[in-house]
Amino acid sequence: MKPHLKTHQLNFQIPSVGFLALGDLLFVAARYLFLSAAALAILCGCKPYADDAGARPIRVADFYRPGAYWIGIAAAKGWFRESGLNIHLVYYHANDPASEKDLVEGRLDVDTFGLFDLLGYIARGADLVAILNADYSAGSEKLIAHHAIERLADLKGKKIAVSQNSYFANILEVALGRAGLNIQDVQIVDIPTEKTAEALIKGEVDAALTFEPYATQGLDAIKGHVLFDTSQAPGLSPTLMIVQRKFIEGRPNDVSAFVKVWQRTTIFIKEHPDEAFGIIAILNKKTPAEVRQFAGLYKILDVRDNVQAFSFAAGFDSLHGAVRQVNDFMIARGITDKKLDSSYFLEGSFIHSLQ
Repeated sequence: MKPHLKTHQLNFQIPSVGFLALGDLLFVAARYLFLSAAALAILCGCKPYADDAGARPIRVADFYRPGAYWIGIAAAKGWFRESGLNIHLVYYHANDPASEKDLVEGRLDVDTFGLFDLLGYIARGADLVAILNADYSAGSEKLIAHHAIERLADLKGKKIAVSQNSYFANILEVALGRAGLNIQDVQIVDIPTEKTAEALIKGEVDAALTFEPYATQGLDAIKGHVLFDTSQAPGLSPTLMIVQRKFIEGRPNDVSAFVKVWQRTTIFIKEHPDEAFGIIAILNKKTPAEVRQFAGLYKILDVRDNVQAFSFAAGFDSLHGAVRQVNDFMIARGITDKKLDSSYFLEGSFIHSLQ
């Protein structure tokens, strides 16, 4: 499957991004048009500019997702170039599995994976490595229920719509465990995630595990309750920056420089959120308010967060702890029979070098 290249129509009306100066806006527009041309050149096999360091350009997947905001911002600011990195951005629709396949098959060099998907590919033999934790869900995924169901404990014996053998099913097990329930205490109705809220609205189930914006749409329709969301379990649903192992082995200095640009950009987002969200709004045809609202559903992680994430601990605040729990879930569900060694594919050395 080929990647779905996004096209962007830049809005040059100053009122929509009033906090950006005209010069800044024109700079972002010009920079972004260049990056779009570079991405198109990658897809057609062309080379849009000479290689700075004599190495093949680094092909990076980009999405409209809070953990990937930094990529577009760093490109617009020229920070990749400034760091000596020859970067080509390839744009994908959010949640597009084509990017994961493209990384595994060598058409990309850097991509963002959810932890569940990463473990699935590794279990099937892909030699992938996580170099940083970009974000984790802080409320995007929600377990919603009819108004008569007010507590998790009330779900006993009830029908719950969830996509089986997915990370949503793993989230459901964690939520049920908070009330002393397990999967055998409820009736699971296997429905694709984007359809679970619809099943709840139609009365086919009593509760549904879904994500935004479907969760809010479902709640508004049934006047129901949120029984659990991912903000109650920080680190349960992390998004990681992934490369192939051979890329680290062949270009460790580029990986190090890439992570340093990430550090610089995440500091910028924290210290200058209006400007940062304004850039993302232009690049993705959104309003700054929409960008900020979307960011509120995730925690964008910094170096300190990553040091903790790459430490060894049992809970979800550690990627190693999260791997163990998700791997156990996958084995119990028959998704894999492999016990995975997180120390082999969670590479925290690049993060620790930033301290």
